[in-house]
Amino acid sequence: MKKKPFITVETENLAVPEVHIDKEDVEETTDTDDTETITYDNVAVPEIHIKRKNK
Repeated sequence: MKKKPFITVETENLAVPEVHIDKEDVEETTDTDDTETITYDNVAVPEIHIKRKNK
């Protein structure tokens, strides 16, 4: 029987990327809501696909 390789997996905590804009753009926006929420529309979320070997 063939010996299976030992695989180690390391993970890291990913930070949310920051978006820097000019001060001119900030003054032009009229945002009345002071709380900012993160949705999948405005944040890039990396996709990780791990394929399983079929037996």
